[in-house]
Amino acid sequence: FKRPGRLQLSHTLTSPVAQPTPWARQFSQALRREGFRPTGADPALRADGTWSERLQSPVLAGPRALELLAANLSAAAQLAGVNLPPPQLELRERNWLVGVRQTLVLVVDLRPITALPGVNAAIELAPAGSAAIQRAEPEPAAPIPGRRALLWTLRFQALNALQLSCWRWSALGLGGVGIALVLAVVLVLERLRRLLGFGLPELPA
Repeated sequence: FKRPGRLQLSHTLTSPVAQPTPWARQFSQALRREGFRPTGADPALRADGTWSERLQSPVLAGPRALELLAANLSAAAQLAGVNLPPPQLELRERNWLVGVRQTLVLVVDLRPITALPGVNAAIELAPAGSAAIQRAEPEPAAPIPGRRALLWTLRFQALNALQLSCWRWSALGLGGVGIALVLAVVLVLERLRRLLGFGLPELPA
């Protein structure tokens, strides 16, 4: 979550060996064609001997970001030779001037995928705290230690559903309210000055 109405996607691909799996290589290429770019250095061998790559999208409008995420999930399934039902992805926002109430709904049906040893998938959401969780099943969305983020592990052969609801402050709205409060204080003080008989302020002679 970057700011109200704007999202950014990133995909982290890992392999238990020093080289990417054929699926990871093909999915990485598909993501790059969609405008994703590596964050930091190019894919590298990690200290534990495994391979990892993180690709990130530009900051996008909420609906466009969710469309792209749905397309990414579909591409990942096709590369694995699996037919998945379309995911249900929804972001609802209600503007209250000083902030926006956001509700995010993710429903990913992985019932057609058989669990495989050493293969897993998870969704990370940031910034987000545990208080925002309204629904998470079958696996819980757990806070990531040391960060204001949640990690939601997806379970194969299951219908995965997550709903978050959180408040995002609006810098523009807060600034407008602050200016209005300062103006109100100035008008009240000026009225008190006149009631005390000082009259209107005059320019120095």
